[in-house]
Amino acid sequence: MTVSDPQLCSLAADLLDVAEPTTDQLTAVRRLLEGHDVLLVAPTGTGKSLVFQLAAAAAERLCVVVTPLLSLAGDQVRGLDASAGEGFAARWTSAESAGDLDATEEAVRAGTLRLLYTSPEQLAGGRLRDLLAEHPPALLAVDEAHCVSTWGTDFRPSYAALGQVREAWGSPPTVAVTATASSAVRKDVHRVLGLGGTEQVLGFERPDLALRVLRLHEDSERAGTVEERVRALREETEGGLGLVYVRTRRDAETLAAHLAEAGLRAPAYHAGLPRDRREEVHDAFHAGDVDVVVATSAFGMGVHQPEVRFVLHAQAPESLDVYYQESGRAGRDGRRAVAEMLFRDEDLALGHFFAGGRPRSASVRRVAEAWREAPDADVRTLASTTGLGRRTVGRVLALLSAGGADPSEPVDRLADVVRRRAEAERTLRRTQVERVREYADSAHCRDLVLRHHFGDLSAEPCGRCDTCSAEGGAEPLETLRDLDGLRPESGVKHRRFGRGTITDLTRDTVTVLFDRVGYRTLATDLVRERQLLKPA
Repeated sequence: MTVSDPQLCSLAADLLDVAEPTTDQLTAVRRLLEGHDVLLVAPTGTGKSLVFQLAAAAAERLCVVVTPLLSLAGDQVRGLDASAGEGFAARWTSAESAGDLDATEEAVRAGTLRLLYTSPEQLAGGRLRDLLAEHPPALLAVDEAHCVSTWGTDFRPSYAALGQVREAWGSPPTVAVTATASSAVRKDVHRVLGLGGTEQVLGFERPDLALRVLRLHEDSERAGTVEERVRALREETEGGLGLVYVRTRRDAETLAAHLAEAGLRAPAYHAGLPRDRREEVHDAFHAGDVDVVVATSAFGMGVHQPEVRFVLHAQAPESLDVYYQESGRAGRDGRRAVAEMLFRDEDLALGHFFAGGRPRSASVRRVAEAWREAPDADVRTLASTTGLGRRTVGRVLALLSAGGADPSEPVDRLADVVRRRAEAERTLRRTQVERVREYADSAHCRDLVLRHHFGDLSAEPCGRCDTCSAEGGAEPLETLRDLDGLRPESGVKHRRFGRGTITDLTRDTVTVLFDRVGYRTLATDLVRERQLLKPA
């Protein structure tokens, strides 16, 4: 269907309380309404959710929104109730009452509901899956779309089955949205969801965030340095709210206790805490009743507090993808903010330790055998057949799919596909850790280094980070758009490392994400002289 921009703007104002959608938002909405798929990569705070909300309003049909952020979904439903009227949107989770689910089912059957927020687990089987098999949605929105990719650090097995769900609905026009996705992850999103259409990558610049790295020489200095930096950052940001990230639950508890003893309001947050305590910390954080929260990555997606003024990583994160996400929780209100990382070379050993492994061989074989017998079965069915947990089954199925396995192949062959793909992912995790070292050691503009990691090959330094602010400024990062016919995001082959994708191309180095060996940084001169890379 075709809807003009003035009509879309009028709908946005009347139903969604948005006075003036951006050109990028309107472009994405039009593409969806014309029947195309869209992969939308845009920084947090740029209004990605408006795209599927406005598309559903314009189409006057049901859009299913798949999200892991169900508390945030609840906030959106309440906001839509206030702006568009009750009955425009609903949420389907295990937390809803039987009466609420009955009302939602009735609205789906009547065709009056426009947005239905749910989790991928709810679509794996049961009442909602049966309902949507009878009344498939006209649109699908996949929030935090990077979760579908086994290359991503936030991979969730339940997301890997969404392509199958989408196909069962007749492959409706789909918008997949995320704030962070490298070129490899974007390709995986297309593959897993079966997307055609276009990509809209709106860039990775965060113009209000100043990035810094501070060297830590001894682990015994960490607690004192964190306390010192928290006080300094609070003073710099005039008492601003902050986040301190650590890698383990034990470190969260220990460091929070140290800061509390020093007189700071600094609760710990991690997945091992009781739900009531986690909610209590969440509420205090959003109310501004704390100075900082000391957290693991569990305090992650769904944390939307625009007034965060600083993020301090007390330990090096496991990847630049994670660092981009977590550091970006500062400054979402468009005001100046700071992201600092305490870096100690020895901390990277923790990243190697957490690089992950592969599922147990016995579990792989059981899933492979069941999949050969019923290749179209969903995760819930195969979990019942094998007696294994859904997470394990989903992980094995995702590895089989990512490895291009065919259910007609022998079990030994399928097990080998899983082993090789899992080993490739483990290698990738290890090379991602080394990318963090390169970032910390770099004399280039830190903002440019991060943006180049995601394929945004900008050349203008930010002027805010510590390297830009140092005497003499940051070393220039000279971008190449072409190297003997090879370009950023080109598929290439290396005689030793195999196939890969160019992620960064500069005068000095070529960075390639290889399928088997992860990230490798090659000297540009050697690539040219020895013809190390060939078009794939």
